[in-house]
Amino acid sequence: MKKFLIILLGLFLIGGLMGPAACGGKGKAKNVAGPAAEKKAPEQAEAPEIISGPVISYEFRSEGKRDPFFPFVAIEEEEDKKATPLERFDLYQLKINGIMAGSLSDSRAMVGAPDGQVYIVRVGTMIGRHSGKVTEITRSCIIIMERFKDFYGKAQERKSDLCFLEKKNQ
Repeated sequence: MKKFLIILLGLFLIGGLMGPAACGGKGKAKNVAGPAAEKKAPEQAEAPEIISGPVISYEFRSEGKRDPFFPFVAIEEEEDKKATPLERFDLYQLKINGIMAGSLSDSRAMVGAPDGQVYIVRVGTMIGRHSGKVTEITRSCIIIMERFKDFYGKAQERKSDLCFLEKKNQ
């Protein structure tokens, strides 16, 4: 216990002597001779060095880099490639006006387009912007298989359908 009190008292005395000098206050601090004492604080701040000569400019090169403004899904909009007027519209823009059901090869459907025209489609008709093809016509829906390229340029297929809107009895 005595050793603990002696050590504590010693630290207190050392801290009391060094404390005000270390904090920048007026106190009794011994001058220590050595390399640190020989350095003097600069009286004036040195002016920044002026660089004279050509300024090197940065030039951005986009070769081999992806364009951040390019759409994720590649959309081909070549109007001369489009064989039918229905290929100018997305599937969500089209509306079924009626279906004439028969055998699989004889079924036909009337599809309304945003341009106000009504078109008759059958199995095999090209429809939609993504190279969609009518694969089946049921009593209430038209089943369409679409082909498109994804973000990586890989060909993908998607099965979509156009159906009559169900009316709620009120």
